[in-house]
Amino acid sequence: MESAEGEQWGAAIDKELVRLREMGTWELTENMLEGRMPISNQWVFTKKKDKHGNTIWYKAQLIAQGFSQKPGTDYSNNSMFAPVMRFESLCTVFGMAAINGWDMRQMDIKTAYLNSYLKEEIYMLQPSGFDDGTGHVC
Repeated sequence: MESAEGEQWGAAIDKELVRLREMGTWELTENMLEGRMPISNQWVFTKKKDKHGNTIWYKAQLIAQGFSQKPGTDYSNNSMFAPVMRFESLCTVFGMAAINGWDMRQMDIKTAYLNSYLKEEIYMLQPSGFDDGTGHVC
């Protein structure tokens, strides 16, 4: 934040925090279940560039450091699912589009959320640099 681009990074963080609040991603609470530890987090910063290499916008993402979660406590031991497209599937779609003359479009998603509810109670520390000093967790 002390760099020459600190103002742009600060604006990117503010945008991300607004998006997280609008989506109802979390609520602050002081009543964490006994024996539970909150997950830490960190900010990831990315510069979005145009085809000439010029920075067109700054993006900040708050990520939970899930490696500190405990199986059976923070998530189910039974199964995990991560929806990721295989490269072969992508090539198949491109091939079908070429054969059938379909229009293809590219888009940039600023914020994506799964439409799912967690069965487990997950706690995260307040965003780094934005702790309100109450000791509450998200």
